[in-house]
Amino acid sequence: MDPDEDIVSIRRLPEDDLNVREVRISCPDATGLGVDLTRVLLDFGLRILQGDISTDGKWCFMVFRVQLSSGVPPRWQLLRARLGSMCPNGTAALDALWRWRSLPKEHPPFLLQVASYDRQGMLHSLTHVLWESDATVFKAHITTSPSGDVADMFWLYDNRNELPEHHRALEICDRVKGVLGPDTECSISLAPLDSIAEGPSLVRRKACKDAVSFSNLRSIMTRRRTAERPVPVPIPAEVSPRLAGAAAAARDAWSDRPSAVTVSVDNETSPSYTMLSLECADRKGLLYDILRALKGVDLRVAYGRLEVDEDGAGAGVTIDIFIQDNDLCRINDPTRWRRSSAAWNWR
Repeated sequence: MDPDEDIVSIRRLPEDDLNVREVRISCPDATGLGVDLTRVLLDFGLRILQGDISTDGKWCFMVFRVQLSSGVPPRWQLLRARLGSMCPNGTAALDALWRWRSLPKEHPPFLLQVASYDRQGMLHSLTHVLWESDATVFKAHITTSPSGDVADMFWLYDNRNELPEHHRALEICDRVKGVLGPDTECSISLAPLDSIAEGPSLVRRKACKDAVSFSNLRSIMTRRRTAERPVPVPIPAEVSPRLAGAAAAARDAWSDRPSAVTVSVDNETSPSYTMLSLECADRKGLLYDILRALKGVDLRVAYGRLEVDEDGAGAGVTIDIFIQDNDLCRINDPTRWRRSSAAWNWR
């Protein structure tokens, strides 16, 4: 197959370092697709240096220039497969669009039971293959008998939301047997509620800024940053409630950062789109959190561009996003627009 016809292609440009790649994605559009794809890039330990996103509502085209974080091994083929699995394709694009809209926001827990024999590196191989299968383990019981028999139980969430379908359970078990041997016994079922200490448990993916660390050092640094944090600038009352909510949600995606954040809204550049411009310091998961925040207020991204500036003391990011509401119109309030165009140039 011609690489240009692939849904996902990953290549190294001649002028780039060995740990930098260009990721191109071309596929039918779907609700929340940008959030899902940027989350995959984040999960693979990749930093987005440049980004370009465009869609006409039916087909989308994305180009990301990404860099491996320090200490993260390259898994480009697995990344290509994972991104490809997230994209709608072929004649089922419309069905995929509705499937994306109907995906549950919370994941039910499942119980994976594995019986085999002990050997060096077994647990490492097993947890790695679960990560490759796009499953998140939140609890485990590891049991090894004196005779070397292993009976392990893993409570996990399926990030693809395909369990308990037979083909998905078979895929995970085949991967497990591929690393542990064909004699391995493997089964997946819904986790009994009484097997979870805290009772019925459902996981909800959080924004990166909301992730909690139990490290004492992280707590000390968080308190120090909090003491130095500038007072947030309020959103002017003249801004329409819908657009104010969008700007506030986007700004909230990194509101706990000590660096200055500039957000501007422009409804004059395009008759069909509202342009949201953001300037801030770079950080882990920034683009994912921005797209996640916009999706949370039901706004559609039609075009976006991201650029990281490495000059100076720290890396700065400039992001321009063209957005529409569910009616494919710009976010517009004619009455308040006439009051004062300067009200939109808030900082």
